[in-house]
Amino acid sequence: MLKPGRLCVVYCGKHVLPQYFERLGEHLEYMWTAAVFLPGRHNLFHRKRIFGRWRPVAMFSAGPYEARIPIVDALWAEGSGLKELGDHPWQQAAVPFERLVEMTTKPGELVVDPFLGSGTTAKACTTTGRRLIGVDVDPGATALAHERLRSAPQ
Repeated sequence: MLKPGRLCVVYCGKHVLPQYFERLGEHLEYMWTAAVFLPGRHNLFHRKRIFGRWRPVAMFSAGPYEARIPIVDALWAEGSGLKELGDHPWQQAAVPFERLVEMTTKPGELVVDPFLGSGTTAKACTTTGRRLIGVDVDPGATALAHERLRSAPQ
């Protein structure tokens, strides 16, 4: 259950963006779309002949959004864009997630990540002082998330 006035923040693929908006809009109100700009190499969507250099972040609220702090809708990912050895194939850059967590929650608040993956959101919550409940259907991904959190500087 999303608290009234709070946000559901979803990192989503552009090729299925209309489906995300349709499904999320069934129960939530559209609030805004942000962009995470990516460094280095980029995916080529072969069928459309487009290099994707950014990822959309959809924001929906439970009822009217209660603005608490300003949200910046353009974020830049750090690094070269290349995966490191041992990274999950879908692992995301940490800095944009830290900023999203900081802009949409307050310290001590609960963040729920139903697609934990390698734990990027979990790391962002740990770094910014938020609580987290994270789950994933892939046991290998959750093991990687646990290891990533154990090895993170405190």
